[in-house]
Amino acid sequence: MKLQRLLAPLAAAAALLGGAQSAQAALILQVSSGSTTYTVADNGIGDLSGFAGSVLFFGSVGTWELTIASGTSATDPFSMHLTAGVTGTAGDAPITIKLTQTDLVAGSQPISFFANGSGSGEAGSAASWSAWIDDSNAAFGQGQQVESSTGYTSSADTIAATLNGTYSATIVTTVDFTRMTQGGLRGASLDVSMGVPEPTSLALVGLGLLGAGIARRRKAKA
Repeated sequence: MKLQRLLAPLAAAAALLGGAQSAQAALILQVSSGSTTYTVADNGIGDLSGFAGSVLFFGSVGTWELTIASGTSATDPFSMHLTAGVTGTAGDAPITIKLTQTDLVAGSQPISFFANGSGSGEAGSAASWSAWIDDSNAAFGQGQQVESSTGYTSSADTIAATLNGTYSATIVTTVDFTRMTQGGLRGASLDVSMGVPEPTSLALVGLGLLGAGIARRRKAKA
């Protein structure tokens, strides 16, 4: 896994999202394994991105080497993206990488949320990811699940939720080499997105459903 190739999309996304980032919304990245935890806030100590609306961190975390942990976000419409790449050895305890954003404004109700993700990893390793929204606006809150997946295969889902005032959104990814038997350094990565579809996307979906309904009615009359 080449760090330069991973950093290029982050820089591009951060440049695009920086202008849409709300001054009130708080973006935080947290990485933990065993007794070691690093928490990095947007533009805070340890944030290597240099862009508002993005967080970047990499280095040693416990027995793991974090190739990259990057998160980007925007608030209008809301979107988050977490990319995590790790290198470890057989028997390493799990490493968990989280991205959260608080103080998101609920607006009109209900809200449609989507989440999708996938990844790759060594045979024998375990992985999982989940995406959450939380009406209490707690950092890393897990009030209502949007989608989750066990393993590296692609998964996606959309839900409708009714929220009050402000809320938080969180993506959680975990990689576990505990039961892996292959020797030497091994890598794994997970890439997860969550957000609210843009109005144009929702309109296209609505038109598609309307067209399908008209077609069915014409067929029934025939």
